[in-house]
Amino acid sequence: MISAVINTLNAERSIERTLVSLKDRVEEIVVVDMHSDDATVSVCKKYTDKIYFFDRTGYVEPARNFAIEKASHPYILVIDADEEAPPQLLERLRELTQQDSACDYVKIPMRTYFLGHSMHNKSMWPDYHIRFFKKGMVSWNNHIHSFPNVTGKELLLEAEDELALKHYFCEKISDFLKRIDGYTDKEAESLLLHNTHFRWQGLLRSPTREFTKRFFKFEGYIDGSYGLIYSLLMACYGFISYAKAFERGHTHTESLSKKNSFLSDTVQELYKCFLHIIGGIARLQNKILGTFSYKNIFPSIKLKVIYICANILKK
Repeated sequence: MISAVINTLNAERSIERTLVSLKDRVEEIVVVDMHSDDATVSVCKKYTDKIYFFDRTGYVEPARNFAIEKASHPYILVIDADEEAPPQLLERLRELTQQDSACDYVKIPMRTYFLGHSMHNKSMWPDYHIRFFKKGMVSWNNHIHSFPNVTGKELLLEAEDELALKHYFCEKISDFLKRIDGYTDKEAESLLLHNTHFRWQGLLRSPTREFTKRFFKFEGYIDGSYGLIYSLLMACYGFISYAKAFERGHTHTESLSKKNSFLSDTVQELYKCFLHIIGGIARLQNKILGTFSYKNIFPSIKLKVIYICANILKK
């Protein structure tokens, strides 16, 4: 009754864990590989003979629809090559197949592990994704990180570890760095598609907003140093995406005659970014700082940074 579909690309280090979690618990495993350079396909052949190939696109969405088309059973479980399905989750999904009217698609919580640490911040738990559905009820757009199109009745599983997919995201920082080159290329293309002009200020705003969102709004601080590292890496992701879009869509360079003006503008922009981060801290006043005060945050420097910025802006 259940077909598990997996899209792969150079996943020899992680794919066997995924396949083992599915073995003898689903009726069919469908693998669509983007012409891996490593032993991914050889590993998959030990668990299934339903292996297909798809041209590399730099991201998974186009190949995901192709994989779903190759599935032969009425219920589809979409699982990535760096994920694992617990037995309790698969048992629950099988129960749903026996209750045909219960739902048409299921949102499954995901427990993400970053550098081996189980993450608990709001962006990562419970991180719901549509991963189980009746065939024909869900499809993906051909855009990077796009949300799927759905039809029918939804079911939201309880946010419990035994019912959550385990996502082993970037076991090493080098894994993250390898990933982002291709992903940021696609992000840049998307930015160019939806923006006709790029202002250089976005090179500062994009990473600042990304860090503030991840660390403060989504409470990345809950995960301590891991949350800080993740938030800063995502800020780099935002910066590189914007820088690539700027590179492709903005061909002229700043005139030397404008260098002093550019410096002044840069200082102003950095000051705005600084205040944006302060605002993120201020919004947490009732949770972690009590009554907000700039002096609570900067007891050692006594607002000297703000005074310096203000003086520069006056010039």
